[in-house]
Amino acid sequence: TITVPAAQTTLSLTPTAWDNARYNGTDGGYDLYVNGKAAESGKASAIELSGTSETETVTVTVKSRDGLS
Repeated sequence: TITVPAAQTTLSLTPTAWDNARYNGTDGGYDLYVNGKAAESGKASAIELSGTSETETVTVTVKSRDGLS
């Protein structure tokens, strides 16, 4: 849970990836999505908020690149 002050109109999330081959030497790992859009390591994802005191949901999804999860 992330609490953002009321009347805030944007939320900025900046993922940081550890760029290293997996234990078996392949380029596996995970891709991160914020509200269905692919996020890039080191680049901020600006999420628009309504600016009201209502609860809002931001979905962060992590998908395995090897398709196993």
